[in-house]
This record gives sequence, C-alpha cells and structure tokens, in this order.
Amino acid sequence: MQLTNIYALDLGQALQLTQSQIQGEIPQVNNNELEDAVVWMFEQWLTKFDTVTAFEPNGTLTREAASKFIGVFAVNTLKLQEDKQKNTCEFSDNATAHQWLLPSIMQACYMGLFKGSDGKFLPKQNLTNGQALTVLMKSVLGESPDTVWWDHFSDIYRNAAKDWWLDMNSNIARSSSSMRDAAATRGDIAIFMYRVWKQYNQK
Repeated sequence: MQLTNIYALDLGQALQLTQSQIQGEIPQVNNNELEDAVVWMFEQWLTKFDTVTAFEPNGTLTREAASKFIGVFAVNTLKLQEDKQKNTCEFSDNATAHQWLLPSIMQACYMGLFKGSDGKFLPKQNLTNGQALTVLMKSVLGESPDTVWWDHFSDIYRNAAKDWWLDMNSNIARSSSSMRDAAATRGDIAIFMYRVWKQYNQK
C-alpha cells in the first residue's frame, strides 16, 4: 500500500541511485530495524513510502534533497526552529539548485544544520556519511558541544553518537576516510534518524 499526504517527500530528480559499494567495510544491515525505520517515517509523515522496497534504501541523496529529507524531520519531529540572527545563509550557487527545494535549503541552513563550503551550498553533490552524521547529530545537539580540535568536522559528532549508542553497524558513523566521504544511502540515513528519534525521546 502506498498513500500520499501533503508532507510526503517527492525527491524526484534530486534522488540519485548508486550501486557502488566500498568493499571490506560494509557492516551488516539489520533488515528488521530498516523496516521499523521506514514504517516509523511513514507514520511520522516523513516519507510517502510504507515499505522498504518502495523507499529505495540503496539510493543516495543530493545535498539539496537531504535538506528537505532531514529538514522535515528536524521541524516536524524534533520541533527545531530557524535562527536567522545566528545563522548566515547566503550561497552563491543557489541558482543551480532545484527551485522547489530552495526553501528547504534555506530553512535547513537557518536551523544550523547545513552551512555549505566557501560560500556555496553545493546542492548537486551527494550527501556523504560524514555530512549526514553531522547534520543529524546537530539536529539534537546543536553546534559542536566543545571546542576541541578534531581531524574532521564529523569526529565530534561521531563521539556523541557513540555516547548515545547510535553508531552500531552504521555506515554513517564509520571513521575511516573511505566510508566517511562515501555517499550516504537513504536506508542508512533512515535507520540513523530512527535511532536519533528513539534516543531523543528518552532524554
């Protein structure tokens, strides 16, 4: 069964599928947890798909699509709000983004989830595992909880994920550069988002 609602995410052309895998460092996926995550997302109006197959868990997300995918979660589920005084959001490449996703890009930026790089949002680039980890942990932790220098921007959030027991068998939380810089999949993001929600409700 597939239902449609006004909050359903139609990623359209922004969704890109990938069949590339990094050999030797792919942890086993808990299919039951993935099924639970997809059902939960459907019930929370975060996706219009109610089965794993329809959800296409092996697909990747561009940064512009992820701004909506994760942004809706941050607003509807975590009740995150924009802070236009704290967050500066001016990107020189806004014209390259899908215009129907531009409001989501700006909203995600004003919530402090996405910052871009060198004045660019890079909307067409795939969201990496390291970026997904950072954005999802920011949604509940805010900015970096301390000022310690780390080798990579996602390291501080990886440690926080471990403290919350979110990192088990998660590609998003892998520390090697090959996995950290690889494109995050919809399934991995869904599972991690589901874990964040469960832990958030326990805090």
